[in-house]
Amino acid sequence: MIEFLQSIIRAFWELLLIIPIPWRLLIVLLLFMLVFPWFVWRALPWLFFIFSHLLFICGKALAYVLLSIEYFVTQYIRQQGSQPPIFIYTFGDLLSDIVRTFDEVTQKSKKILDYAFKKQWLLHRGWFVISAIVFTLTWSFRPVFGENTIAQFIDRSVMSWYSIEGWGLYSRRSLSSALSSPAPKKFVQAYYLAINERQYPEAWNCLSPKFQSKNSNLSGGFISYVNWWETVEQVNVNEIILEQQDSNSATVKITLRYLMKTNKSLSQPESIRLSLVRDAKTNKWMINSSKPLS
Repeated sequence: MIEFLQSIIRAFWELLLIIPIPWRLLIVLLLFMLVFPWFVWRALPWLFFIFSHLLFICGKALAYVLLSIEYFVTQYIRQQGSQPPIFIYTFGDLLSDIVRTFDEVTQKSKKILDYAFKKQWLLHRGWFVISAIVFTLTWSFRPVFGENTIAQFIDRSVMSWYSIEGWGLYSRRSLSSALSSPAPKKFVQAYYLAINERQYPEAWNCLSPKFQSKNSNLSGGFISYVNWWETVEQVNVNEIILEQQDSNSATVKITLRYLMKTNKSLSQPESIRLSLVRDAKTNKWMINSSKPLS
């Protein structure tokens, strides 16, 4: 069932991938504002009515079968010259009450359906305009908020979105396993694979809190991180050299080439030294610093 749901999401999202961030998020937000009221005022009442109606039919049919059995048992006992026990009549009354209850539920669900279908489900266009403006301003001015509560809330919301997008587009089992690898070289390779697959929350969580907060390129938090990597079509890891490793730290030298979205050409090879530290809680590697090499 999960794989089927992923295939549906993947087919829809692959059409949206041609639209850059943040406009892809804005389109999905507006689509949600369009679909959710329809679901609440049209689809949900209709589904409730159909479900209650089917439940009533099944319950009524079962009750009639049991009532028929009760009737034949009662007749048989009377033919034998005995009086049917009182619990048989109680059982028959209970079945009759169940049938009436199902009938009342069906009638109420029909009233709910009629009421919902009379409601205007489409939001006023002003809400769409306001939402688009607020979203654009929030995204644009995220770096201004620094690391306060509002900024953290924005980052967590965007990270949740990318997690859903990554779940729908990619299989994260092999990637999560590689990011947990005790080998620093495999960890670094998995980190850039996560970036190429646009699984930004996974990649962001590979950075130590120190690196996230003190790196000048990441002063705008997760959104600035996403904005920068969204300018890169693909990052190629040409070479990974493990220079030093102990139980809690490691140093890795890598050579990268960037395929930028603007000119569609590979950059010159860049050598970078990454300092890794082992997270005390998860025992996973994290990137603690990055230093370009001349």
